[in-house]
Amino acid sequence: MISSVNAPPDDVDGFGIAVLGDLSTLSWRAVASLNLSHYLVRYTPATAGATWGSAAVLLPHVTSTSAQVPTRPGTYLIKAVSTQGVESLAAALIVSTVEGATRNVVDVITEDPAWTGHHDGTYAAGGALRLDSVDTLADWSTLGAVMSIALGINGIRPSGIYTSETVLDLGEVYTSRVTPEIIAYGDNLANTIGSWARLGDVESLSGAGSTLWGAAMEIRTTNDDPEADPVWSEWRQAATGDMVARAYRTRLVLTSGAPSITPVVSRARLLVDMPDRIVSGNDLAVPIEGLRVEFAPPYKRLTGLSVSAQGMATGDYYELTDKGEGGFSIAFRDASGAAVARTFDYVAAGYGRAA
Repeated sequence: MISSVNAPPDDVDGFGIAVLGDLSTLSWRAVASLNLSHYLVRYTPATAGATWGSAAVLLPHVTSTSAQVPTRPGTYLIKAVSTQGVESLAAALIVSTVEGATRNVVDVITEDPAWTGHHDGTYAAGGALRLDSVDTLADWSTLGAVMSIALGINGIRPSGIYTSETVLDLGEVYTSRVTPEIIAYGDNLANTIGSWARLGDVESLSGAGSTLWGAAMEIRTTNDDPEADPVWSEWRQAATGDMVARAYRTRLVLTSGAPSITPVVSRARLLVDMPDRIVSGNDLAVPIEGLRVEFAPPYKRLTGLSVSAQGMATGDYYELTDKGEGGFSIAFRDASGAAVARTFDYVAAGYGRAA
């Protein structure tokens, strides 16, 4: 039974999605393989041409046959993973075109198309990121030893890392939702028309199956001021979810399973957003000296505040002072300007939650 333990689990089937407002439920039929450990779900905003290698990790370890995710358009892909860490051969996928609730995108780390960060075994061409070749022109002893100008003598590097120079600083520690977005495909530089026996035998015009290349975004975070000797976390694969941090950095890890194949990343972005948040209070008593109302925790941004006064006499009015993301102060006065005690309700709207 050793071979069955090391074999890939069966492919997932029955993969579907049910949308209900801001949440969507992904569901699938259980894989019957005895060596099944869990399921891995990936996501890409692309609604056409999505591949396993170009999608970012959404849910790294699911042991049930359903999971809830935020509603948004794009392609969801799933594979079964064995106890030995072997993935099923083919990914099941489902495309959704349903838009979820409008998010409050606080900031975005965008690398394409300039790719101005640090390249270690990668380079940018035509607005896309690629793996570099193992050798350079100076390494070529004779031109006859060169497979092609693009591949050189030893072909494409097996891996490379592109590190962004951008540090996304929220200014304070907040609970935010991070969403990695990657659009990529594999390019087989040896896949020329002259190498095709028959057109019908060609699986992909790029000649690079999704199992032969990979492009993954990694992030690290800090709760410190990034300009003042911060302590950063270890790099880890980026996945959609809520995180508590002040600042974020990103990098891309590109891999190749063959000397002639490179990932081609045309888009790489990290979105940091925060959901709408409503704070309210009812029948709050305001003494003559006034009242301070604190939002706990403070907002990242306050977008609106509504006050409804109660028990007002003719000529009464209220004053709002020190209104901001942390709260507001309120005091009531009568027609002569003298301070009076009253009650009120309020509703505050905004987004963000300081940690």
